[in-house]
Amino acid sequence: MPVGTLSPMAATVTEDLTTRAGEVADDDGARVPETADRRKARLGLAATMLGMGALHFVKPDPFEKVVPRRLGEPRRLVYASGVAELASGALLLTRRTSRLGGYLAAATMVSVFPANVQMVLDAGTEHQAMPKVPTPLYRAMGLARLPMQVPMVLRALRVARAG
Repeated sequence: MPVGTLSPMAATVTEDLTTRAGEVADDDGARVPETADRRKARLGLAATMLGMGALHFVKPDPFEKVVPRRLGEPRRLVYASGVAELASGALLLTRRTSRLGGYLAAATMVSVFPANVQMVLDAGTEHQAMPKVPTPLYRAMGLARLPMQVPMVLRALRVARAG
């Protein structure tokens, strides 16, 4: 490779780092402003992640109850996932860091999936996180959450790729 020539990967990284906030470069290197729909998706995901992250600290008990018991130390895991959600939400607030924020949001959602499964498994037992909710409703809520995780992760990945 001649001196001064960037590898394709280095050129991509350099382009990513030099793209101005609020814009992306198209295939020709031209600056493209963020569309209103993409901005709405990015900021909506940011609000979701920030809100859920805050709840992990304000009301950790319901989250602790669905942490799979074999993982141990539910409070620490709840706080760790809360930090990850807050971090991804904060990164999603600006266009410049939205790529990292989207990938972190997707990874966080995938990492807490076992808690969603545990929620279903605990329905009708002494471990049910919301004991006042009737078992059939609680189980239905848990089962409904499981497939909803897929579009949420895909949304985070779309936001990351648009970043």
